Amino acid sequence: MGLAGKCVIRIMHHSLKIALLGITLLVFGTQAAAQSRDCHAYRNGVFRIDDPESGTTTTITRKGGKQREVSGQDDILLKVKWIDDCTYTLTLEKVNSEAPSNNKSGRFDQSMVVTVEIYETHGSYYMQRSSVAGMGVVFTSKVSRIK
Repeated sequence: MGLAGKCVIRIMHHSLKIALLGITLLVFGTQAAAQSRDCHAYRNGVFRIDDPESGTTTTITRKGGKQREVSGQDDILLKVKWIDDCTYTLTLEKVNSEAPSNNKSGRFDQSMVVTVEIYETHGSYYMQRSSVAGMGVVFTSKVSRIK
């Protein structure tokens, strides 16, 4: 193999190293960005969830270990327990509703525990997954900060 062939092989080898380094940085950089969530910023505040399917808006006020959700005639007080930086549970404490039959009909199960995971943060809003043990359903929501 001549000098020109050796130079081509070295250039190709060097280019391959740079390409592999770029791919490695891209993969690990993407994973690091996906894992860096500043959930602490959303522990307290006033938030809103718009549900385009039902046309309802839920206003959430969370402070300390309490969360209040107001949507239409429903006014619900929940206990918040943080499991880690981005995951918490909600348990029903009280229902204040203009429709008194709501709680009697079993619409609000006081033994139900909702687990919420904040999986993306974007400054003015975050994305969450909510689930109830044993129900096998996961709801995703965009939660916007009001205050």
